[in-house]
Amino acid sequence: MTQSTNQIRVHEELLRAAGVRLDRAGAALLYKLRLYADTPLRVTSLAALLGVDAPTVTRKVQQLERLGYVAREPDPDDGRASLIRLTTSGQETVDRILAAHRER
Repeated sequence: MTQSTNQIRVHEELLRAAGVRLDRAGAALLYKLRLYADTPLRVTSLAALLGVDAPTVTRKVQQLERLGYVAREPDPDDGRASLIRLTTSGQETVDRILAAHRER
């Protein structure tokens, strides 16, 4: 098994152990939002942090918003943009994943 394949497998096992039904992209987005918990982020900022394009992040944010893990709020500096933040449920989900990682 290649190292990247092994990393994917380990990450998927962590998500299962935490009882989280998310794909790796969704989990990565939640991790980034937790890392920047004091500062809600624009989709474009999240895309840059994750190394993907903004439309990809937009679709993932929509999915996570439906699941209750993230919320959008108006950007006070630009009425056309939204800021994305973790909800309490999103924070608890990340905490469960990290706890599963520590127990591993």
